[in-house]
Amino acid sequence: MISPDKLADFLSQAFAVVQPPLLKTPTRQVSKGKLLKKSPTRLSQAGRKSARLAKKAAARSSPAKQGDLAHELLMKKAGLLPEDGKKTEDAMAKYVKLFKQPLSQEVMDAFSALVAGCAIGDSKKKT
Repeated sequence: MISPDKLADFLSQAFAVVQPPLLKTPTRQVSKGKLLKKSPTRLSQAGRKSARLAKKAAARSSPAKQGDLAHELLMKKAGLLPEDGKKTEDAMAKYVKLFKQPLSQEVMDAFSALVAGCAIGDSKKKT
């Protein structure tokens, strides 16, 4: 059995007061890449370097209705969108009115340029 005096001596040596360090402990700096890998919510905190990529990400985060992008593309090709490129009620009314009458050759050429490589309307069937 261990004597109480020896146990007290051991405990006093084991739990001796340690002097504080002379230098501060340096703070860890997390790189931007690791910051983004850890949490997707921190993406906005890290910031984007490219306006083009930021615009693509914003377009992906707000999904449009299924036909909205097609409408915008056709309106752009027909020249119905204003200069800023945003779809307005006036432009949408002109777009709807466009199909209530025969299409002009200019509009048909613009629309056919969109589907030129798709083989839509080809009489030849590929086997």
